[in-house]
Amino acid sequence: FIGPFSFYTNTSRIFAPHTSVTIRCLAPLKTITIIWIIMGHSMLQEADADNPLRFIDALSIFGNTLIFNAYPAVDTFFLITGLLVAYTLFVKIDAHPALLTDTTMWALGYVHRFMRLTPAYIGFVLFVMAWLPQLHGPFTSGSFTNTTYMVENCEQKLWMNLLYINNFDGMIESISSLGQTSQCYGVSWFLATDMQLFWISPLFLAALLYSGLAGLLVSLVAIVLSVAAGFYFTFHYDLPATSMTRKSLYNPHFNKYVYNKPWARLSPFLIGILIGYAIFRIRIGKLNIKHYFNAALSIVCWGASAVICASVIFGLHDNIRGEVTLTSLEAASYFHIGKIGWSISVGWVILACELDRAGPIKPFLEHSFWAPLGRLTFCAYLVHWFVIHYIYDRMDRSAHFVSVWQSMLSSGLPIVMLTFITAFFWSALVEAPCILLEKNFLVGMRDERKKSPEPTLMTYYPSPVNRDDKMPKPLDVQTINVQFYDDEDPVMIRSVANTMSTAQTDSMHRYKEFQRRIMSFDDT
Repeated sequence: FIGPFSFYTNTSRIFAPHTSVTIRCLAPLKTITIIWIIMGHSMLQEADADNPLRFIDALSIFGNTLIFNAYPAVDTFFLITGLLVAYTLFVKIDAHPALLTDTTMWALGYVHRFMRLTPAYIGFVLFVMAWLPQLHGPFTSGSFTNTTYMVENCEQKLWMNLLYINNFDGMIESISSLGQTSQCYGVSWFLATDMQLFWISPLFLAALLYSGLAGLLVSLVAIVLSVAAGFYFTFHYDLPATSMTRKSLYNPHFNKYVYNKPWARLSPFLIGILIGYAIFRIRIGKLNIKHYFNAALSIVCWGASAVICASVIFGLHDNIRGEVTLTSLEAASYFHIGKIGWSISVGWVILACELDRAGPIKPFLEHSFWAPLGRLTFCAYLVHWFVIHYIYDRMDRSAHFVSVWQSMLSSGLPIVMLTFITAFFWSALVEAPCILLEKNFLVGMRDERKKSPEPTLMTYYPSPVNRDDKMPKPLDVQTINVQFYDDEDPVMIRSVANTMSTAQTDSMHRYKEFQRRIMSFDDT
């Protein structure tokens, strides 16, 4: 019980190199994505500076769109989640085919997911509830992300976070009298949406297990339906393509009906599942597509991927700076179809590394340097919102915006570094122990189910003894499993653990002779 709480052991696990089954390029993708998210959230605080007009003017600078429009970053996480869910399941079923029809395994998958996320997640929310009231300063009192409201929301709505339905709080409160619609710990919506997508993932995984074509068709139908739902909400509520533009720094309906809802994130998740399935088939040698991607086609794919990603990020620049107003059709097309393009483009980067078509990018993305950072991204996402408030709320005056570059250097980079340091300690002291305890618990349940009602194993020694006599101290031996019919019940096969000394193993002839004697041994 104490072992999982070893700080030294958990630190060693965090800094361990990649394993042989790891999809190595995922670690840098997760790391770069979380840094992008942290920078974007840090910049949100600058909207509360004492010179907001200068902040609004910064929206007009083309290069700043990379930070102000960091919203596609979160779709990368949903893509990776779907990929890992599919890949790990197919690897397990390939190693143990009996798991395919084991309903307990599927049920334990939900238990594992809940136990994997909840202790570190809810534990940190409780930590935030205790510490945020101590960090009030001049900046906090005027902030639209007021920490007082955040703590009050957590006191009232923590149960929604525990049930992973907190991303629906706005829609639930629209038909109830629960009060204001702010969430407990704002960034936790991602964990709720992620869990909800995991809940429905067996529908698509089962289709892929039946056949690749069936899984592809079911996934495509689901993607079309999710896009249709997004179009409906965009048209019905006249939603924008993004929540931050020069004309509107925040649109509550955008988050309430689209941004943090599972139907808006289903497309990246399902594309991730399909890519995970493809990688599994490639690794077991049943999907040989490498020869199709020659140098010319690979270059075309890389170029298309870069163009699509750049279009998704910078395509809204004129809308963000207020020069162009998008129609509902244009806004819905960008937000929902753009996600599909973004996910396919990032998915190509992963497949290119797997197919060895990434050139010098592959060694960079698969370097062992990324492994520990990749393992810390979950906790980094958990703690970064608190770290941002810690930095800004401790200020003795209101923030003063100079430029995006100055804010990144003076606030963004320190927040990133402090986030990873905090994430390391939270992972080593809370996340890793809970994962190991949960693993031991599930392994114990699995071993209990595997216990057989067969007769107790006997041990046969080179010098036969009566089974009722006290057994001598075992030698340094190698165990051989053989079977023979029980004299009292010829129908029942009894498994007997037979032993021989290590000296006998040196000779194949004596080993065979020993086996022959065992098989002819008279149990009477």
